[in-house]
Amino acid sequence: MACPELALGALVVCPPGTLPTIAEVLPKERPAITIVYSPAEAHFDVVRKLKGPSIVAVVSISEALLKIAFGLLGHMIGTRHALIECLICHHETARIPSADLFFAMRLPFLVYAVTAIGRT
Repeated sequence: MACPELALGALVVCPPGTLPTIAEVLPKERPAITIVYSPAEAHFDVVRKLKGPSIVAVVSISEALLKIAFGLLGHMIGTRHALIECLICHHETARIPSADLFFAMRLPFLVYAVTAIGRT
């Protein structure tokens, strides 16, 4: 870490595979917390089973997650459906667009999960 002082007081959350590397640079009294990703196959099946042209929205507080979601969903969406993103910032009112299917990230109890909501 170039500036370890930036981590002072921060809650560091990381995937299990990066924990050993990250733990080396963090203070012992502030250990990192690992996240668990939910399986995505069930969500992919929902997209595959869409009967007609649909709007699929990905809603997140994370730009990185939006990029990952677009990479994973893009080939399934193709030209039949529309894929839109909605980045929610904590300092502004969220404007979530209308869509037929929503994928939203949530962070309950410090565990990442992707939840599919909407109609198929």
